[in-house]
Amino acid sequence: MVTAEWKSQKWQVNKNIIRGIEEINMSVEARTETDSENNTTKCIGRTLEKLEISFSTAIGGGGNPKKEQDELQLLCGKSAPFYCGTEQLGDNDFILTGVDMTEGTLNGKGDILASRFSLSFVEDSSQQEKQGVKEKDNRPKIKIMYEGTDIFPKISIYGLLYTQYAENHADVLEIQFNDTGKNWDKWDNGKMKNTEISVEVEGIKTGKMWVYSCEPKNGLFNLKALSVPNDYNSTATKSWEKVTLEDIAQEIARKHSLSFKKFNTKGKSRKYVHQDNEGDFTFLKSRCELEGACFVVYDKTLNLYDEKEIEKGNNTKKINIDDEKFTSVIPTEKVNLAIGEYVVKNARFEGKATDKNFTLAKTDVIDEPMECDGDCEDVAKSFLRQKNKGISTIEIKTDLQRGVSAGSVIDCESKKKPTWNTKLFVYKLRHDLVTNKSTIWARKPLNY
Repeated sequence: MVTAEWKSQKWQVNKNIIRGIEEINMSVEARTETDSENNTTKCIGRTLEKLEISFSTAIGGGGNPKKEQDELQLLCGKSAPFYCGTEQLGDNDFILTGVDMTEGTLNGKGDILASRFSLSFVEDSSQQEKQGVKEKDNRPKIKIMYEGTDIFPKISIYGLLYTQYAENHADVLEIQFNDTGKNWDKWDNGKMKNTEISVEVEGIKTGKMWVYSCEPKNGLFNLKALSVPNDYNSTATKSWEKVTLEDIAQEIARKHSLSFKKFNTKGKSRKYVHQDNEGDFTFLKSRCELEGACFVVYDKTLNLYDEKEIEKGNNTKKINIDDEKFTSVIPTEKVNLAIGEYVVKNARFEGKATDKNFTLAKTDVIDEPMECDGDCEDVAKSFLRQKNKGISTIEIKTDLQRGVSAGSVIDCESKKKPTWNTKLFVYKLRHDLVTNKSTIWARKPLNY
């Protein structure tokens, strides 16, 4: 059995108590950075060390499982050195992040007589100086701007995920951090929701986003921010006459204090459009699907674009998914769900769009004013695209890809998967800015 100590917790075996550590595991990973232009990868440091221990305790062995559980829960988020015998584990302190109690034994009254605990710790990144000696910090330089102040130097980051979407979905920022100095209460001032935050990590920029929530869990804060304001889906009822998609998008942008830009959209005028007690961005998404367009919100700007045109992607980046740095490549084909003929009707007109590669047929009757069969045909093309664009997709996990963004086009090469030697449209991208990893979700573009 191991004799160990962390803060007020001691693991020991003597005549008074049997409370020894049964398992102890430490782990750390190398942090790498990929230069996508030169196709090289270099090590830039390491991740924070993780420590996991397990032990058993029982009333018969001098312990008190319920009392020990309560004490450990109160210590979540606390930081202290961890000692095995007289030796300190690692160079820095460890923060307790998780307490799990399993395999409990109860008496007839429901009292816990014995139990097994599993504890999770993570290295305290704020403890960068020991005995006056400063460690070399090879991590990417991170800036987290909250209401105009860079809060990164005052908190310890344990998770930092930035997820970008190319179409009809808000970008999401997730930050897990420890605030031992209790600075967050000062920054928040009770008005956390809808406050602005942004992150910049050596070329990767989230743009200004809005804090959606910040909740404590296991001693750490879990902050979530979106690229749209918190009232993004407040419902509204309104009617327009002789209006284009661009007009509606611009009005919604203005209503939510966003700037507006458009790219290659056609601007067809509609006789009558009605929003019936529907969220603004949900309504805009449905209008975009009708018109073959998409929108994204980035850095307080609503960007409206023609989906077919953006998929052509003049500026492409080459990747070879056979390279070992692409640690996971998962292609998915759903050909059995593809639509070969899409018919759209309203009360007076009818239009059809086809994809000769597939055989399934679908018909929709829509309650939308149309002026001719050609209008119905345009909508049929848009609906066919919506149904078929997710037929051939791929998920790629790799080192941090700074030169890729959601909405960009990549030139994929592979000898092992020859059907994926093609251009791909990146519709979703996630950067893990702590582990320096990226996950790319892409699809084969359509020509309609």
